[in-house]
Amino acid sequence: DARRAYEQTVKLRADHPAAQSNLAELQWRAGNRDVAKRGWEAALAIDPKLYAAHVNLATAALAELRALAETDPARARLTAAARTHLQSALAVDDSLPAAFVALASLEADRAAVARFYVAEAMKRAQKQVSPVLASAAASARAERWAMAADSYRAAIALDPTSPMVGDAHLGLALVQLRLRRWDDARAALALVKVPSYDHHVATGVALRHLDKPTDALAAYDKAIALLPNRAEAYFDVGLLHTAAASQDKIDIPTARTLHGKAATAFRRASELATGPLKVEATLRADHSDKTLVQIDAFLKAPPPAPKKN
Repeated sequence: DARRAYEQTVKLRADHPAAQSNLAELQWRAGNRDVAKRGWEAALAIDPKLYAAHVNLATAALAELRALAETDPARARLTAAARTHLQSALAVDDSLPAAFVALASLEADRAAVARFYVAEAMKRAQKQVSPVLASAAASARAERWAMAADSYRAAIALDPTSPMVGDAHLGLALVQLRLRRWDDARAALALVKVPSYDHHVATGVALRHLDKPTDALAAYDKAIALLPNRAEAYFDVGLLHTAAASQDKIDIPTARTLHGKAATAFRRASELATGPLKVEATLRADHSDKTLVQIDAFLKAPPPAPKKN
C-alpha cells in the first residue's frame, strides 16, 4: 500500500523529504498526530521548500488551537507557528489554494482579512471542496445563513467522498441550529462519520431543544471528555440544568441540586472562556449562586405556625 511504499523509500533514501512528508500525512490520517508532526518537521529540515509539509504543520497547529481554552497562553505560540508555516508555503507556491484556506481559518476573528483569503483561495480552485468550505464558513461568521447553507451543500455535492464532507455536514448542521431547525440539524449531524467536539456540542443543542435532556447531557459529556478545556459544553450543561430546575414538577431539594450543578458548570465555563461568553457565563453563575442562597434560606426557615381555630 501507499504507506509501505513511502516507508520503503525513506529506508532506501533517508534524505527523501517528499516521501517523509507523504508518510507523515498517512500517519496524521491514522490518528498518529505527534508522529505526523515529527515527520513533517524532519522533511522540512532536509528541504524547507515543501509546500504540503508547511501547510500540514499549520493545520496541525490550528487543530491544537481548537483544543485549547481561549485563555491558554499557548495560543500565541501556536498562532505564530501556523502563520509562519503558511507564509513559508505561499513563498514556495502561491498558485495553490490550501495555504489561503488555512489562513482564512487562522484569521477567522478578523472578518475582512478572512474574506480576502477566502477570495484568493476561490480564485485558484472554485471546484475544490476546501475553498468552498472556507467560503461557507466565512458566510456563516457574517450571519449570512442562506448563503452559508448553500455553500455547504455545494461542497458536499462537489465530492461526496471527500474526507472534508464531514466538515460540510457539520457546518450545515450549525447553520440549521442558528435557524432553530432542530430536526434538520440533527439529520445533518447524523451524516458526520467522525464525531468531534463541535459535533457533540451541536448534537447536545439539538437534543436539548427537542426536549431530550438526558441524551443532550450525554452528548455534552462526550464533548467535555474530548476537550475538557473548551467552555461551550460547560455553558450548555449549565443551561440544561437551569431549565430542568425550572420545571413545575421538580421538588425543592432536586431543584437545589440542579441549580448547584448549573452554578458549577457556568463557573467552569467562565474560567475557560473570553469575551461575551465569559461575561454571560459569569452572570449566570452568579444568578445560580443567588438562587441557591434563596433556596437554602427557604429550607432552613421554620415551618409556619398552625392556624388557630
